[in-house]
Amino acid sequence: MKKKINVLYALLLVFAVSCKKSKTPEPQYQTDIYVAGYEEGDTYDIATYWKNDKIIYLTDGTRDAYAEDIVVSGEDVYVAGSEFDGSRRIAKYWKNGTAIPLSDGSNHADAYSIFIAGTDVYVAGRERLGTKYRAVYWKNGTLVPLTNGANNASARAIAVAGGDVYVAGYESNGTYDVAKYWKNGAPIVLSDGTRHGDATSIFIDGRDVYVAGKGIYGSQYWKNGEPHRLYQEGTGDQHTAGIYVSDGDVYAVGGGYHTQDVVFYWKNGDPVIISNTEDIATFATSIFVQDGDVYISGSVYSNSMRNYVAQYWKNDKVVTLGKEEGSSGSGAYSVFVTKTLIK
Repeated sequence: MKKKINVLYALLLVFAVSCKKSKTPEPQYQTDIYVAGYEEGDTYDIATYWKNDKIIYLTDGTRDAYAEDIVVSGEDVYVAGSEFDGSRRIAKYWKNGTAIPLSDGSNHADAYSIFIAGTDVYVAGRERLGTKYRAVYWKNGTLVPLTNGANNASARAIAVAGGDVYVAGYESNGTYDVAKYWKNGAPIVLSDGTRHGDATSIFIDGRDVYVAGKGIYGSQYWKNGEPHRLYQEGTGDQHTAGIYVSDGDVYAVGGGYHTQDVVFYWKNGDPVIISNTEDIATFATSIFVQDGDVYISGSVYSNSMRNYVAQYWKNDKVVTLGKEEGSSGSGAYSVFVTKTLIK
């Protein structure tokens, strides 16, 4: 009987070891945080981006240049921005550090937002015609005008979904800037034109179109054209800089003034102040959500430097990107986060 029990025990032990060896290991992921902006050089501002807090220069500092937006597609890093050529600003984007001009230098032009759809590269911005700017976007380098240049206008954000191109921005009515977005070139008016409005960010979630900006309520966003007020008690001159939708939750980031400029974000309309109340001024520029973590790009005024310093927040934790000592200022305009399976 004892021998049978020992044999049974041995068989169970072999089975247990076999099961342990065959257990599939948990997948491991690498999270990378990209932030686009600029850093002051000796004479001119340098277009830059940071990857996991390490700075990468896109221009050589011989002319003013700015990186306005950043996206990552596969192993490729795309950055939209502009560089002064000595007489005019040239709209361009950089792919893995290589510059691709979008404008030819005959007019001032700026690139503010970039979106990758398959092999197509979409960039939104503006081009100056005479004394006014028209809203435009480029598809694979080909310019597509959204307005005729009769009134000042600008395209601030772009997204592509289901083959449709969505562009958010504004166009003046002659007195006030009117927030709007364009779907395949057709305008959809968002603000009423009785005060200045602007559309600064756009996000497509299924069939729903979310646009963040400034309208009759100050800070707000529109869902399929319907306004939703975003409010922080005790702050004035409010605006919304970015919007992101994740798992049905709507995240927006913006700011307002209350003895100093402050930054807060809203999750489904509930505000959370994240800036340090001891800082003179803090500004937010974009928002990205990954696995429930909220990433926000922006800048804070440094009392010691008497200048702005680029930074981002992960939830309520600040990560400083720019130099905290010396006289070189910096700014952060866009944040993008990737999660990659480690093989």
